[in-house]
Amino acid sequence: MNSPCIFWAFAGYPVGIFPAGAAVKYCLRLLTILPLILAACASPGSGASTERELNRVAALAYAKYPGKKVLMLTIKPAGNYISNQMALVAIKAGAEVNDSQAIKEILASRNVEQVLVVTGADDALNAAILERALLDGKGRIQGGRVAFVGSLEYTDSLRQVAAESGVQIDFFR
Repeated sequence: MNSPCIFWAFAGYPVGIFPAGAAVKYCLRLLTILPLILAACASPGSGASTERELNRVAALAYAKYPGKKVLMLTIKPAGNYISNQMALVAIKAGAEVNDSQAIKEILASRNVEQVLVVTGADDALNAAILERALLDGKGRIQGGRVAFVGSLEYTDSLRQVAAESGVQIDFFR
Protein backbone atom coordinates (compact mmCIF):
# COMPACT_ATOMS: atom_id res chain seq x y z
CA MET A 1 0.00 0.00 0.00
CA ASN A 2 2.16 2.78 -1.31
CA SER A 3 -0.42 5.50 -1.53
CA PRO A 4 1.23 8.92 -1.63
CA CYS A 5 0.74 11.20 1.33
CA ILE A 6 1.97 14.69 2.06
CA PHE A 7 4.20 15.01 5.11
CA TRP A 8 3.67 18.30 6.91
CA ALA A 9 6.17 19.52 9.46
CA PHE A 10 7.26 22.76 11.08
CA ALA A 11 4.16 24.93 11.02
CA GLY A 12 2.46 23.21 8.11
CA TYR A 13 5.04 23.66 5.38
CA PRO A 14 4.95 20.75 2.94
CA VAL A 15 8.14 18.75 3.01
CA GLY A 16 7.30 16.59 0.04
CA ILE A 17 5.22 13.77 -1.28
CA PHE A 18 6.30 10.40 0.10
CA PRO A 19 4.85 6.93 0.07
CA ALA A 20 3.07 6.15 3.37
CA GLY A 21 6.02 4.11 4.73
CA ALA A 22 8.51 6.87 4.01
CA ALA A 23 6.30 9.44 5.74
CA VAL A 24 6.18 7.30 8.87
CA LYS A 25 9.95 6.78 8.70
CA TYR A 26 10.65 10.52 8.46
CA CYS A 27 8.03 11.27 11.10
CA LEU A 28 9.72 8.86 13.52
CA ARG A 29 13.09 10.47 12.81
CA LEU A 30 11.62 13.87 13.61
CA LEU A 31 10.18 12.50 16.84
CA THR A 32 13.58 11.13 17.87
CA ILE A 33 15.26 14.49 17.24
CA LEU A 34 12.50 16.55 18.88
CA PRO A 35 13.55 15.80 22.52
CA LEU A 36 17.07 16.95 21.74
CA ILE A 37 15.76 20.20 20.27
CA LEU A 38 13.46 20.76 23.27
CA ALA A 39 16.25 19.96 25.73
CA ALA A 40 18.49 22.53 24.08
CA CYS A 41 15.75 25.13 24.31
CA ALA A 42 15.03 24.31 27.97
CA SER A 43 18.63 24.59 29.16
CA PRO A 44 19.26 27.77 31.09
CA GLY A 45 21.37 30.47 29.54
CA SER A 46 23.69 32.70 31.46
CA GLY A 47 20.92 33.56 33.93
CA ALA A 48 21.46 36.33 36.44
CA SER A 49 25.23 36.03 36.56
CA THR A 50 26.11 37.84 33.37
CA GLU A 51 29.19 39.99 33.30
CA ARG A 52 27.11 43.16 33.63
CA GLU A 53 25.32 41.75 36.70
CA LEU A 54 28.62 40.72 38.28
CA ASN A 55 30.03 44.20 37.70
CA ARG A 56 26.94 45.72 39.33
CA VAL A 57 27.31 43.47 42.37
CA ALA A 58 31.04 44.20 42.61
CA ALA A 59 30.34 47.95 42.55
CA LEU A 60 27.75 47.53 45.32
CA ALA A 61 30.16 45.48 47.43
CA TYR A 62 33.07 47.91 47.02
CA ALA A 63 30.77 50.82 47.91
CA LYS A 64 29.43 49.05 51.02
CA TYR A 65 32.84 47.77 52.21
CA PRO A 66 35.41 50.48 51.38
CA GLY A 67 38.97 49.44 52.10
CA LYS A 68 38.12 45.75 52.42
CA LYS A 69 39.15 42.95 50.12
CA VAL A 70 36.01 41.75 48.28
CA LEU A 71 36.02 38.12 47.14
CA MET A 72 33.22 37.07 44.80
CA LEU A 73 32.10 33.46 44.54
CA THR A 74 29.83 32.81 41.58
CA ILE A 75 27.98 29.52 41.95
CA LYS A 76 27.24 27.86 38.63
CA PRO A 77 23.93 26.00 38.39
CA ALA A 78 23.95 22.31 37.51
CA GLY A 79 22.74 22.83 33.94
CA ASN A 80 18.99 22.37 33.84
CA TYR A 81 15.98 22.52 36.13
CA ILE A 82 15.92 18.85 37.07
CA SER A 83 19.65 18.73 37.85
CA ASN A 84 19.37 21.90 39.93
CA GLN A 85 16.48 20.44 41.93
CA MET A 86 18.38 17.19 42.52
CA ALA A 87 21.44 19.14 43.68
CA LEU A 88 19.25 21.29 45.92
CA VAL A 89 17.72 18.24 47.62
CA ALA A 90 21.13 16.61 48.09
CA ILE A 91 22.65 19.77 49.60
CA LYS A 92 19.72 20.25 51.97
CA ALA A 93 20.11 16.60 53.01
CA GLY A 94 23.72 17.26 54.00
CA ALA A 95 25.81 16.66 50.89
CA GLU A 96 28.83 18.91 50.67
CA VAL A 97 29.90 20.46 47.37
CA ASN A 98 33.09 22.21 46.31
CA ASP A 99 31.45 25.63 46.59
CA SER A 100 30.45 25.08 50.23
CA GLN A 101 33.99 23.85 51.01
CA ALA A 102 35.42 27.01 49.41
CA ILE A 103 33.07 29.20 51.45
CA LYS A 104 34.12 27.46 54.68
CA GLU A 105 37.83 27.83 53.88
CA ILE A 106 37.52 31.53 53.10
CA LEU A 107 35.46 32.24 56.22
CA ALA A 108 37.76 30.11 58.38
CA SER A 109 40.70 32.41 57.57
CA ARG A 110 38.98 34.98 59.81
CA ASN A 111 40.48 37.84 57.89
CA VAL A 112 38.46 40.86 59.03
CA GLU A 113 39.70 42.81 56.03
CA GLN A 114 37.84 40.60 53.53
CA VAL A 115 34.23 40.05 52.57
CA LEU A 116 32.94 37.04 50.64
CA VAL A 117 30.12 37.82 48.21
CA VAL A 118 28.08 34.77 47.15
CA THR A 119 26.15 35.11 43.90
CA GLY A 120 24.92 33.03 40.98
CA ALA A 121 22.06 32.38 38.60
CA ASP A 122 19.94 30.14 40.88
CA ASP A 123 19.07 31.84 44.19
CA ALA A 124 17.70 28.68 45.82
CA LEU A 125 20.87 26.73 45.03
CA ASN A 126 23.09 29.62 46.15
CA ALA A 127 21.22 29.94 49.45
CA ALA A 128 21.35 26.18 50.07
CA ILE A 129 25.10 26.04 49.41
CA LEU A 130 25.77 29.03 51.67
CA GLU A 131 23.56 27.58 54.38
CA ARG A 132 25.36 24.21 54.12
CA ALA A 133 28.74 25.96 54.48
CA LEU A 134 27.54 27.94 57.50
CA LEU A 135 26.12 24.84 59.19
CA ASP A 136 29.16 22.66 58.49
CA GLY A 137 31.59 25.42 59.48
CA LYS A 138 30.22 26.05 62.98
CA GLY A 139 33.11 26.40 65.38
CA ARG A 140 35.62 27.25 62.63
CA ILE A 141 34.20 30.28 60.83
CA GLN A 142 33.29 32.75 63.61
CA GLY A 143 34.09 36.35 62.78
CA GLY A 144 33.80 35.93 59.01
CA ARG A 145 31.75 38.25 56.86
CA VAL A 146 29.63 37.17 53.90
CA ALA A 147 27.17 38.92 51.59
CA PHE A 148 24.41 37.02 49.80
CA VAL A 149 23.14 38.31 46.47
CA GLY A 150 19.68 37.01 45.74
CA SER A 151 16.02 36.91 46.56
CA LEU A 152 14.81 38.27 49.88
CA GLU A 153 12.92 35.03 50.64
CA TYR A 154 16.16 33.44 51.90
CA THR A 155 17.16 36.23 54.31
CA ASP A 156 15.48 34.87 57.45
CA SER A 157 16.90 31.35 57.26
CA LEU A 158 20.38 32.56 56.24
CA ARG A 159 20.42 35.25 58.94
CA GLN A 160 19.51 32.67 61.60
CA VAL A 161 22.17 30.15 60.48
CA ALA A 162 24.80 32.90 60.20
CA ALA A 163 24.03 34.09 63.73
CA GLU A 164 24.36 30.53 65.05
CA SER A 165 27.71 30.21 63.24
CA GLY A 166 29.05 33.59 64.40
CA VAL A 167 29.26 35.01 60.87
CA GLN A 168 28.15 38.51 59.89
CA ILE A 169 25.86 38.42 56.86
CA ASP A 170 24.55 41.14 54.59
CA PHE A 171 22.09 40.90 51.71
CA PHE A 172 22.18 42.49 48.29
CA ARG A 173 19.44 42.36 45.77
